Amino acid sequence: MGLRRWITVEGLNLSRFVRCAGECGAKLTELKRHGGRRLTAVVEDAALPRLQEIAENGGWQLTCGAPVGAGRLCGQLLKRWPLLMLVAVAVLLWAGAGQVMWRIALMDAGAYEADVWHALDEMGVNAPMLRRRVDPAALRDELEWRYPKVAWVECGWRGSTLEIRFVQGVEGREASDDGACDVVAARDGVVVNIVTRAGTPVVSPGDVVRAGDVLIRGVERTSGGLERLVAARGSVYARVWDSAAVQTPLTQLQSVSTGRIAESNTIVSPWFSLWKGGEHGFAHADTHRQEQSLGGFFWPLTVRYETHIETDLRSVNTDSWSVIDENNAAALQQLYAIAGGKESLVDNWVNWSIIEDEILLSIATGERVVDIARQERSSGMAAPE
Repeated sequence: MGLRRWITVEGLNLSRFVRCAGECGAKLTELKRHGGRRLTAVVEDAALPRLQEIAENGGWQLTCGAPVGAGRLCGQLLKRWPLLMLVAVAVLLWAGAGQVMWRIALMDAGAYEADVWHALDEMGVNAPMLRRRVDPAALRDELEWRYPKVAWVECGWRGSTLEIRFVQGVEGREASDDGACDVVAARDGVVVNIVTRAGTPVVSPGDVVRAGDVLIRGVERTSGGLERLVAARGSVYARVWDSAAVQTPLTQLQSVSTGRIAESNTIVSPWFSLWKGGEHGFAHADTHRQEQSLGGFFWPLTVRYETHIETDLRSVNTDSWSVIDENNAAALQQLYAIAGGKESLVDNWVNWSIIEDEILLSIATGERVVDIARQERSSGMAAPE
């Protein structure tokens, strides 16, 4: 379907015009009559010459109006061609900018940062430059070869920024003179995943390891079938468990009246006391005191009435369930502090029991997955069974 526009036809016997238009194959749509001498319709631009010829031969006046649909849009765009050109240029610039590396973000390089920038300059990796000229995988391999003490290097794109992240290795104890060392377990756990970067792994996922067990042996087999010593490197992620314990007594001391009462009255002033009563002689007592002024401001005398009620301290049971809830919550808070936050835990639970002397013991245990790998000089230890 071609471009379409409105037409207006004026004259007598408009039905004959419509019939002639149909006979010549011109399709009139949205036809409307406005009285007996005027009609409007929408036609394709390709049929306009035939309709103009019919109108001229039949004595009708045909006037072309505004385009409709896509034709109207094209007309408006052509009237605003400068704006159209600006939009096209902006789209081309945006598409071109996406093919350019505008920035390099270097993260966690530590003491190597200045040397890394120098190395990137030597390799010709400078911003801005075309993205297709940068191979992140090759750049990662080059940086890992150049800085062997780094655990590994991550290179990738974030929009138009090349991100280079250095993951520093865990410094172990002094290695042997030939540089060979193993990766051992820093703590007990169950192996989940192993990422070996140098050396030979001697454990598998699901193995239970103890602190000090060898995880990655510092030995590699050459293409000739021989073995050579290397500094083993890698990450071993394992399920580990942390716990925290809190104890709280289930009883508390409460004072209970025995019924014995001792009273005393004393006149006191800033300089002396009259008729001061003796000690009540109770081991524990609740004292109620009341004072009454006698002389006012110019004669500061006060009568002090004291009532001592003997009490006995007894051990009574507390609301056990409320104490258990509070004790469990305290144990969980200590566990979160040990694990570095609740979010790092895969699972957690609390076990409680009552031990001797009515003491409540709550033990909170949490499970998380951490890297337990630690470098240590080769010691000849066997892998765990």
